[in-house]
Amino acid sequence: MSRNTRTRNARRRLRVALTTAATLTAAAAIAGPAHANLSAVSPVLLVSGHPFSYTDPSGLSLELCINDPGCPASPPVLENKAPNDEAFYQLASSTATDGAKEATIDFNLEAAFLAGPITFGRIQATFHGLVPNQEYEVTHPYGVSHFTTDDNGELLGRIRAGQREEIGGAENDFTTAMNTTIGPFLRWTGDTAPPGYTGDGVTPHTVVGSPTGTNSIRVSGPGLPPVQTDPATGEVTGGLFSDLFTVEGKIAGATPPPSAFSSLSTTSLAFPPRRADEASVTRSVALRNTGQVPLTVNSLSASSGEFTASGCSAPVAPGSSCLVTVAFVGNSGVGDRAATLNIASNAANNPNMSVALSASITGAGPQVITQPAAPTVIQQVKVLGATASQRVQPGASSALAVSRLSLARRVSVSRLRTQGLRVSMRLKAGTKTVRIAIYRARNGKKTGRAVFTTTRTARAAGLYRATLRGRTLTRALKPGAYVMEVQAGRSASSLSAVRRFAFTVTR
Repeated sequence: MSRNTRTRNARRRLRVALTTAATLTAAAAIAGPAHANLSAVSPVLLVSGHPFSYTDPSGLSLELCINDPGCPASPPVLENKAPNDEAFYQLASSTATDGAKEATIDFNLEAAFLAGPITFGRIQATFHGLVPNQEYEVTHPYGVSHFTTDDNGELLGRIRAGQREEIGGAENDFTTAMNTTIGPFLRWTGDTAPPGYTGDGVTPHTVVGSPTGTNSIRVSGPGLPPVQTDPATGEVTGGLFSDLFTVEGKIAGATPPPSAFSSLSTTSLAFPPRRADEASVTRSVALRNTGQVPLTVNSLSASSGEFTASGCSAPVAPGSSCLVTVAFVGNSGVGDRAATLNIASNAANNPNMSVALSASITGAGPQVITQPAAPTVIQQVKVLGATASQRVQPGASSALAVSRLSLARRVSVSRLRTQGLRVSMRLKAGTKTVRIAIYRARNGKKTGRAVFTTTRTARAAGLYRATLRGRTLTRALKPGAYVMEVQAGRSASSLSAVRRFAFTVTR
């Protein structure tokens, strides 16, 4: 079997429920029960949430192999997302063939994920060319197992998955895997294995490690030569046999100290567009500690002074999180903004994390010039037979200010949905842009941020009509009091004084 095929087979894992071979009660201690085939599990967790290593009764410890050329099947990173969602402490297999008949048996101690991290031992058989729907017995280094072929004499896919022998698989409980039948670990005979490894994961080789001394596999059953033992020599023949294994495992080095590990709820924050004079909303990102010691944030900074960041001032306990709150405080210059939030901490995996920030200023604020004792100018207009007041900011520039602003004083929700909100006004020569904003009102005055804004292009001076409609408008205008503000100008950055008109939305 080629290296690519073996690696692909090791990585291929159907998304089916783990079939536990026995109901086990996990011990709270990291040492295994007396009958376990593994003797200990490291209390130190990696960034993936899995234990650093497992130890067998001989004292051999294997660490989880990730991004290691010495482990050909190791993923570049272990994460809860395919295709890098599994890694191995031991990855061992043996293939026996006789013509078209073939059996491969795997003996793996694996790290993977359900909703959270899990570890388990797995013995799995793959058959080709055997008699359909028949049971076969496999004698192997860790005992005897039985598997049944499908209608084609194969053992593959879901049928194979349903016959796996698996022990462990409890989320965040890594002691149950110590009861696996796998153990002690298999390793090449002699001293020919690459230093620091139990094998090279590629070359078939004789092994040691079986607790019974059966460092081989033998498959017996229908259609195979009968298994016989020579009474004189004790030699066993028959079935499908192999004593060569491909073995992959990294001998554990020094155990790393417990660490804090950090993760972010998002890697980007976007702020809604606004005018320069409007207050900005804040945005937050959660910083989570998935490690075993408190996470300390050393600094928060933004690459632009138009953004500020605060929060996470106290250490974050393992399993907890804190919020970093970001505000966009820029108040000048029309256009888009982009910056980076930098978070420095004691996290072993990501000591320097970043979040992309984006914001936009759509226009300047109202051109309001306050003059002492400037009287308020009242313009009277007729709207559906009623008189309404439009107030102009005292002393504000009115070079291109609109006039004769008119719309219905009262409009129903149903009319908004069917006809929209119709507004008319007079524009002066030179007007190119009209900005309309609607605010909730209390006692005739606007409150809060605009609930609806639109910027229109004016094509000529004189009478200008606009119909505001759409889902955004109908969602924003609920029954209640509102104020419409209208500004005009040669561009969005040079708007005139504000004209206001109060109206009511009814049911």
